[in-house]
Amino acid sequence: MQAFRSRLFTRIVPILKEIGLFGPKVQKALGDMGVLEYAKIDVEKLIGNDMKVAEDFDAKRFVQGAIAAE
Repeated sequence: MQAFRSRLFTRIVPILKEIGLFGPKVQKALGDMGVLEYAKIDVEKLIGNDMKVAEDFDAKRFVQGAIAAE
């Protein structure tokens, strides 16, 4: 459960900050949950990594589809 929570909030917290929903109440709530540290994550790097993973996944599916079609 801790691993799921960690992965979830590594996405949510930086995005909240990026879109301007990072006021004092939100920061207090995130601090109370112990996930405020994730605000330091670079959103651009996070999204860039997500795009790389998606491209790799699509490439593998394409190859698998081509092999299956033979």
